[in-house]
Amino acid sequence: MKSDCPLNFGLELFGDRWTLLIIRDMIFFNKRSYNEFLSSAEHISTNILANRLNFLEKEKFIIKERDQDHKQKMIYSLTEKGIGLVPLIIEIGLWSDRYAEETLTVSELVNLNDFKTDWSKALRALQQKLYHLHLQREI
Repeated sequence: MKSDCPLNFGLELFGDRWTLLIIRDMIFFNKRSYNEFLSSAEHISTNILANRLNFLEKEKFIIKERDQDHKQKMIYSLTEKGIGLVPLIIEIGLWSDRYAEETLTVSELVNLNDFKTDWSKALRALQQKLYHLHLQREI
């Protein structure tokens, strides 16, 4: 770390755009495999994607397991630490929605208006969904 500042620590861990976009894809678009991440609208390059997935796994934001149906395919799942980024990513989305000069859409799966109306209820519902999908358990 370059300093003791908590903000600096967080930015050093996930401050680049690709890391947060991979997490976003897992949260909102249910992307779980390498090829699914490559299909994102931002067109991440293969070397950067491989690097970021390795980084996220090393830092315990995600885990990697073999797909039971396709033994050569790896499936990525969020950990509790990764799901813990949900409030941050939602806040970035809400901030962007408020200040963008054009209309933005996070996902058909998550309506930002739900978070504007009842932050706690919408957050809990999304976290429950992610715990079930990625950790196969309830909160």
